[in-house]
Amino acid sequence: MRAFVCTLIFVIQIALSYGSLPLIQYKCWTWDSACLTARAQAITPIFTAGFHEIGTERLDPMFIDAVNVKDQAGLKFDMQNVYIEGFKTATIDNVSIDMNSRIMRLVFHADLSIKSSYTASGYLFSLPIFGHGDFSMRYDNVLTEMVIPFDIIKDTQGKNIINLKVYKYWFDVRGGGQFHLGNLYNNDTISSKILNNILDKNVVQDSIKV
Repeated sequence: MRAFVCTLIFVIQIALSYGSLPLIQYKCWTWDSACLTARAQAITPIFTAGFHEIGTERLDPMFIDAVNVKDQAGLKFDMQNVYIEGFKTATIDNVSIDMNSRIMRLVFHADLSIKSSYTASGYLFSLPIFGHGDFSMRYDNVLTEMVIPFDIIKDTQGKNIINLKVYKYWFDVRGGGQFHLGNLYNNDTISSKILNNILDKNVVQDSIKV
């Protein structure tokens, strides 16, 4: 997620300052949310494929070595070789920059799919879980909103540029989704089907702030 956001904001910054990359024919004023949103949308399919001119990596599919989750309920869920797809067809709903408060807001929605291998143990929805194998997940119509504080600093040429600080985001799965955890419970098909069905039913309730 951070790679996607940082690259998108970098492109927006170019639109603010130069308007010189493909599909960015003119500069946007910082207060012109409609212009910023249109420029971000126009460039999304290009920069997610990897923008060699500015040295960005391919973001769709996005590759992550490992993701490790451990919660207080006792769940331990480790994912390896994670591939995320869907950013290249994302719809940019809104980009806005408030220079007074130094806050940028980005809203977009997309259908996202994830594939990886996994290892799980502990408890999930008060049920015991254990297994290792292939993991796949699809989220439909995931609405994501990000709030990104920034500073204005000078680059090496003396131009003002946006310097990102931390960011917060929340997402809402509006279209439901599907999960599949292979080889659960030593490949017990009945118990596996029950847990996968529970995951599918609970995915529509996801609305998470980070």
